[in-house]
Amino acid sequence: MADRTLKFLIAALALALIAGGCASTGKQAQNFAAEVAKKFEGKPAAKIPAGSKIVCAEQKETKVLICDASMPDWNKEGAVLWQWSPNSDPSIAPRHRKWFKCLSDVKPVKNAAAILVTASGGGVALVDIAKNKAVFYFHDDGNMHSASLLPDGNIVTASSDGDHICLFDIKNGCPSPESAKKTSYYLKYAHAVVWDKKREVLWAMGLEEIAAFKYVQTPNPILKKVDSIPLSGAAHNGHDLCAAQGLDLLFMTGKGLSVFDPNERKVHFAADVEKIKSISMNGEAIIVMRADESWWSPSIRQAGAGMPPVGTLKGARFYKARWLLPDTFSEN
Repeated sequence: MADRTLKFLIAALALALIAGGCASTGKQAQNFAAEVAKKFEGKPAAKIPAGSKIVCAEQKETKVLICDASMPDWNKEGAVLWQWSPNSDPSIAPRHRKWFKCLSDVKPVKNAAAILVTASGGGVALVDIAKNKAVFYFHDDGNMHSASLLPDGNIVTASSDGDHICLFDIKNGCPSPESAKKTSYYLKYAHAVVWDKKREVLWAMGLEEIAAFKYVQTPNPILKKVDSIPLSGAAHNGHDLCAAQGLDLLFMTGKGLSVFDPNERKVHFAADVEKIKSISMNGEAIIVMRADESWWSPSIRQAGAGMPPVGTLKGARFYKARWLLPDTFSEN
């Protein structure tokens, strides 16, 4: 009898926890936004997990770098662990290297075994880290700022000057970069795209809205806009959209820093910090690329008192940086 009673109590507690979790998703987003705010308002920077690596888009030398987060001076030998450049990759045709001028984003994909690279010159490439080469690459006009892998391997990119996102259909055959089948969808000042595996939608962020697109794979892949959440205040003029590691939430940078709850489809203000081009989370440690000169900086900084540099490379022009971690928000 005692065993049956204990089992009943455990089951009841589990149901209560599940119900409580479902009812508190909005509260979770508010609480997380408040905790993030503290990190930018003078709270000491969090300890960086051992063995952490940061992947950076470096525009001056047109390189993607993977750096050791335990070494703050990235000029020292051994601090740069890996690098890739379209200018030295034999997979990139010489006539196409101009597509990769001003590298704009670096997203770890495929369980962090590859990097999805975009550039303002209109290039997008999937770079295999172990092979140090582009598996494939394509081009679209309009100052490309971001890309996202879809579940079937197709790609969506965001171009700010072109005011659109672009769906590349590569699964149905693409013998050359010039022959890529692509379809554009209007989004004013498009800057970021993120696939949401849980809700099976693509989130695309622009100047005045974050839009949800349903992805239809057959008979021909298309995107259908199904929702739009207006952006104002700190979230206006959206720039970076990035999953908060381990949480069902997204960071948003624009005029300031916000947190987006994709479940309730609400934006929560987090911090009044400007010129944040990218943000990324690793446990309690949050890194940002804050523009110190025009749109770049030689340093990647950490959220905390004084925003201390995690790493600095003299003369570098970093644009975006991310922790080299699997993306569990977008991928299985």
